[in-house]
Formats: sequence, C-alpha cells, structure tokens
Amino acid sequence: MEEIKKVSMEEITQEGMTLNERILKITGSMCIDESLKLGKDIGFNLKCSVVDVNIKDKHNGTYDLIFNAKMLGI
Repeated sequence: MEEIKKVSMEEITQEGMTLNERILKITGSMCIDESLKLGKDIGFNLKCSVVDVNIKDKHNGTYDLIFNAKMLGI
C-alpha cells in the first residue's frame, strides 16, 4: 500500500520535491430526478468543503497533494 503521510509544505519545499498532481476526492451522495444509463455522461454542480489535505510521496522526487472534500449540496 502506498504511503500517505502528513507533513508540512515547508518540509516538502526544503527537501526540493516537485508537485506532481493535485487530486480531489469527494465524499457524499445526492438524490437525482432521472434514471442513469451505464456509459451515459452526466454533469452537475457541487458545493463541497475541503476537510483534509494530505501529501503522497511518490518516491521519485515528486509528490501529490490529495484534497479530501465533503459534499454539502448541489
């Protein structure tokens, strides 16, 4: 399993690491008015709150920022 650790941005910049990706993970659910079909694209607007930020060391001199958000509504 890949390691996700909490470190400060100061520590990352001191180590000279480069940002690889910013990843947003959203938790939540909503009711919808229509049936969905497999393979059909849908679009919607979400209101979310970022509840946590983690740094994932890629062990190649880069890191990912992982933003965890909780869905508040649509």
